[in-house]
Amino acid sequence: MQSVRLPDALRRKLNLTGDAGMMVTIVEPGGPAEKAGAVIGDVLVAIDGKPVSDIGGVQSFLGGERVGKTLTALFIRGGVLTELAITLGEQLGGEK
Repeated sequence: MQSVRLPDALRRKLNLTGDAGMMVTIVEPGGPAEKAGAVIGDVLVAIDGKPVSDIGGVQSFLGGERVGKTLTALFIRGGVLTELAITLGEQLGGEK
């Protein structure tokens, strides 16, 4: 994932409070994000209603105690908000 700044016009249109999000740059085949329907280019702006704008914000939701739990992720896709339910799996490798 890569941090990206959100244009003011898009933030206003989508009624977002944060000024940045995390662009999906890799979707692991068969992984939780792919199973939920995430695609490369989606911009993650919130998890369980909490804005995320950097990798630390995303990683705070990925702790071992959450494996098997389902989170609600809010993405911008094609200029519109898309909500996906992602069931977390165990992290098998390093940070992507």
